[in-house]
Amino acid sequence: MTSPMPFLATSIGFLLSDMAHIWLIGMMGAGKTATGAALAKRLDRPFVDIDDLVESQAGASVRTIFETAGEEAFRSSEHEAVAISARTVTPGVIATGGGVVLDAENVEEMRRSGEVVLLVASLGTLSSRVARAGSRPLLDGAPLDERLDTLLAERDELYRRAAHHVVETEGLTIEETAGAVEAVCHNT
Repeated sequence: MTSPMPFLATSIGFLLSDMAHIWLIGMMGAGKTATGAALAKRLDRPFVDIDDLVESQAGASVRTIFETAGEEAFRSSEHEAVAISARTVTPGVIATGGGVVLDAENVEEMRRSGEVVLLVASLGTLSSRVARAGSRPLLDGAPLDERLDTLLAERDELYRRAAHHVVETEGLTIEETAGAVEAVCHNT
């Protein structure tokens, strides 16, 4: 007699993937927002950008929050936005800010409520993308490559511990990256 367990395990894995949030983490410039929007469209799910949610709740831009209230106030607002998003019943695609992994409770919330996917790219690619995107408060005061390298060194281990999956974005289009994220999440 054949055991029903392989079918059951496959079915449960499929249901969890379809019912869970997909959280995108990684350095600024990794493509979280663009990939998240494309993936949400592919999967017909809502898309949430944590930075946009923080800005909406605060009535101020991320830069303004950093300048007027400081990084600690921003991280507190970010934590609240992660908690709210994690508890949303409808499964969504959620793009986080690059520093979301600095708070262990954020990581717990993300891992508990869905699959966490780390998007990675080379320092040169990150630098090029960030330079095109405009100003970022954490990059003020030092040469771009140097500051990105420092942030990456501080965060890389945290990203990798938080992630269920890692997707290399180097050389991929946004659509290709979204497809790669979809593939790793539905093959769990």
